[in-house]
Order: sequence, then structure tokens, then C-alpha cells
Amino acid sequence: MSTTFSGPVISTNGFVGAVTGAVTGAITGAVTGDVTGGQILPTAVNSSGASAPTKVIDPGTFNAHLTKATAGTDYTLAAPGAGNVGKIIRITSDTAAAHVVTVTGLLGGTTMTFAAAIGNGFSLLAASATIWRLENSVGITQSA
Repeated sequence: MSTTFSGPVISTNGFVGAVTGAVTGAITGAVTGDVTGGQILPTAVNSSGASAPTKVIDPGTFNAHLTKATAGTDYTLAAPGAGNVGKIIRITSDTAAAHVVTVTGLLGGTTMTFAAAIGNGFSLLAASATIWRLENSVGITQSA
């Protein structure tokens, strides 16, 4: 037996059983049991570094791809901001160029220099509204 609802469904005591079909919107509260299916990640943002609008990486971006064919030494990433706390940003190079990203509020040094190889990059966690924490990196040198 199943029940189909066409509008929002709210339960004060929780739900028992499988939820099937597409789920849109936020799911809040504890989720127990198996979760299957894929997670749809936001589209990557390509940054060429060739002009002002493309050299500034938005702190709310999930994936930023550096696409300038030659070394882009003018990329910047601002502090996370309150709306991004707890989120992760990944910045990777799609070109074999020695890019440089200056990150405001990055613990351990604010300059991230890429070795000239496709696929090099790093991931940051927004630890607070003003602090990024390095989660991992490949082919990156961090400095003050």
C-alpha cells in the first residue's frame, strides 16, 4: 500500500519506510538507513583570469576550474562569508600553467601556487565566515 501526496508533507513524529521518486528542496532532521542514488553537484565555473570578472573566484562556488592557457597569477578568493560556513570549494587547473590564487583568510598562508600540470588543485573548507581551512591539495605550494 502506498500514499501519494501532491503538496508539502510535514510530520511531527517522522516517517517510516522508503521515500521514492525525486526529492526537491531541503531535507532536514536525521536520516537513518540507506541513502541511494546520486548527488547532483553544482556546475563548475570556468575562470580564465584574462579579465576582471573571471579572475575573482566566488566563495559560494563548489568547483572552480582555472582555464587560462598561460600562468594566471591574478586569481583571488575572498573570505567565505557567513552563508558559506561548512561548505567546501574545489579549485583545479584545466591547463598546464603555474597559476597563483590568493585566498583571503586561509590558515597557514594565503598564496596557493600551482605546479604547471593539468589536474593540480586544492580543496578548502569554510571553517567560519572569515577562515578557510585547507582540506587537501595536489601540486600546490602554500605560502604567506
